[in-house]
Amino acid sequence: MSARENPYRSPASFTGRLEARIEALRAGFFDLATWLARQVTTGHDVALQTERGVEIVRALGLDAATGALVVADDGAAAGERLVHAGDIVHLRLAPAAADAAAGV
Repeated sequence: MSARENPYRSPASFTGRLEARIEALRAGFFDLATWLARQVTTGHDVALQTERGVEIVRALGLDAATGALVVADDGAAAGERLVHAGDIVHLRLAPAAADAAAGV
């Protein structure tokens, strides 16, 4: 795909899209559906590093109210738990999930 065909290659295009999203945020609108569609972690096992250590968990999505990462947790009553940014030291796709996301 050439730079002409790819709207993400143009700095002006990027700036225009970014500016529109910033204005939407200022107006109180957050496009959750678009954000969720861009999440590469959703549906994959991820290596979640917190102050308690590293655990491999399944990322289920994001919580619309808080923006927290929703992960599967068999020990939680609902079968999932929220991981807030303040609780995360580091987050990466587990090696096999990273390869799959990259199409390897």
